[in-house]
Amino acid sequence: MAAIHGFPFLLRPGRLVAVFAFLTALLPVLLAAPSPSRAADSLQEKLQSTRARVRTSEQSIASLTRTERKLFKDLAGVEDRLTAFADSLKKLEQEQTRLQERTENVEAALKESDRQQHRLLSHLSNLLRTAWPIMLQARTDTAAHLESWGNSSRQGTWIEKLYAGARRDLEALRIERATAREQLSSLEKLRKAATRKLAETEQSREELLERRLAFLKKVQSVRTQKLKREEELRRVMAVIEEIQSKIKAMKSRRIKDLKGRLPRPVQGRLTDRYSPDSSPPRRGVGFTAPGDPTVRAVSWGKVVHNDQLRGFGRVVILTHGDNYYTLYAFLSETSVRSGQKVEKGEPLGQAGFYPSAKGPGLYFELRFGQKAINPEEWLRVP
Repeated sequence: MAAIHGFPFLLRPGRLVAVFAFLTALLPVLLAAPSPSRAADSLQEKLQSTRARVRTSEQSIASLTRTERKLFKDLAGVEDRLTAFADSLKKLEQEQTRLQERTENVEAALKESDRQQHRLLSHLSNLLRTAWPIMLQARTDTAAHLESWGNSSRQGTWIEKLYAGARRDLEALRIERATAREQLSSLEKLRKAATRKLAETEQSREELLERRLAFLKKVQSVRTQKLKREEELRRVMAVIEEIQSKIKAMKSRRIKDLKGRLPRPVQGRLTDRYSPDSSPPRRGVGFTAPGDPTVRAVSWGKVVHNDQLRGFGRVVILTHGDNYYTLYAFLSETSVRSGQKVEKGEPLGQAGFYPSAKGPGLYFELRFGQKAINPEEWLRVP
């Protein structure tokens, strides 16, 4: 770090880097092997209860899946029945069309019979008008007029045959009309039965459509519940992952396992942010310390520097293993000594006057070897 932002009187460029280079060379001697933490009992209990929630959610999802499959199976049965009803309706409508055509043909035949009957009756009437005078004349003829009577008799016989033929035609026509009426009656019964069957089939189809709609609503409801449970399961699994990560962090004293979980070194507001590309570059962060000025170690480590450093006031540097270091600057006093092992959260000293805070404050750096890294990515959000 060349200088802290806003303070050109601080350490010359390369001086702090040289300090860290010296500390890196001493790392094998200064580094203390950390022992695993056993303060994770409460998290283990929470992990067990969360896993129980996972089992409950999985059972609920499995039950909803079975319900969903059964609904789909029942729905498929309804769809098959609807298809069958559609075929039945089509056949019934075709049957009605055929019956209507047959009825129209029979009615047309009856109308033609009416016209034939009218013609036959008119013909019979004409025959009667012609035959009646001849018959009367034949009864009044005498023996003197035998020749005239014989002629009249022949005419009467001829007319009588014509009349008898017309009567036979009329009788055949009557039988034909009676048959047609019987056909019409049968066709009407068939049409009524087909109409009734069509209405019943349509009613059953409507009921099935309502049932299908009810099934679809149930499927939608089950699917919504299932999606909700799956989302809950994802959230619970995320909680489990978080708890496991915390347990790992609590059991591990290695700082590289604690990224994003390191406590702040001092209670206060962030004043200076990490900005290595600014001019002058800022390779750490600054905090105010208006209430509690106690500066604490962010992780387990060993004190490798505890002295005045020009431009930084009193500085404590800790090594945390794996080539990680933390720097705490502008301390008014310290409570540790060089070579001392410190616990996570152990007091290192008191924050002194920090120019950027215009009062009590702390400048803090995190380094990997000689390279400064962004502390904000490592510190836990308060």
